[in-house]
Amino acid sequence: MFQKWAAMLGVIIVSVNYRLAPEHRLPATYHDVIDALHWIGSMKTESDEDGRVEAEVEVDPWFDSHDDFSKDFVAGGSAGGNIVHHVGVWAASGGNVEIQEKGMILMYPYFGGEDWTPSESLKSPEFNLEQSDVMSRLTLPPG
Repeated sequence: MFQKWAAMLGVIIVSVNYRLAPEHRLPATYHDVIDALHWIGSMKTESDEDGRVEAEVEVDPWFDSHDDFSKDFVAGGSAGGNIVHHVGVWAASGGNVEIQEKGMILMYPYFGGEDWTPSESLKSPEFNLEQSDVMSRLTLPPG
């Protein structure tokens, strides 16, 4: 799917493999995505006043020459939409990340709460709320 989008839109897509629950509860997943954003930001070279290029890590020259770091978006679907939301809020609240994301794309993000909404209480056959509650308990930090 991402390869088709990249070709069709003429963009670079970085897909992040993040740790999963229940072995790794939140916020481990958020930290993995933040680490990926730091890595993307580290691929950008900057010149000092003498024109020397400075970089803290070995920069991938292809990535540096093809990414327009002023137009980076962060996107995710389902649980990934939730992750994008939380990481975006963190970054907008002063989180230290080397890229200035242009925006977020949340595709059918999953958000849950302690109480079921009226529409969730209808118990649709397409969505098992009891199973969703179990998954939330396994994902969220203890407490």
